[in-house]
Amino acid sequence: MHYQVAAALIAAAGVIIIAAAEGFRLAAGRVVEERDAELAERELLFRELQHRVGNDFAIVNSLLDLQRRWSNEPETLRIILSMSCRRSHHCQGSRRKAAAAHNAAEVAKKPHKPPSGALDPNTC
Repeated sequence: MHYQVAAALIAAAGVIIIAAAEGFRLAAGRVVEERDAELAERELLFRELQHRVGNDFAIVNSLLDLQRRWSNEPETLRIILSMSCRRSHHCQGSRRKAAAAHNAAEVAKKPHKPPSGALDPNTC
């Protein structure tokens, strides 16, 4: 008879443990779903921010190029504007690479390099 009572207590304890484990599993599932939703929202906001920053760089590049092309100033000013335009393009390329990278270590391993060659004051 004592064995039957002990078996019943063990079975009851097992049911309680299984019920508690199921409760924890469901709670953990909800936490994971909430975290995934938050990460998806952050990713969307990050992509939108990167798009807007890219647009800002495009505007700066266009304005610099327009000013360089319409400048009646000496060649020195044209060269300075071309250099500024190249720097802006370089920053934009670095930003794109950083946005595409999955982690900071990848960006550090493969930094963006500006185009090589002589500086042409007629190009941006």
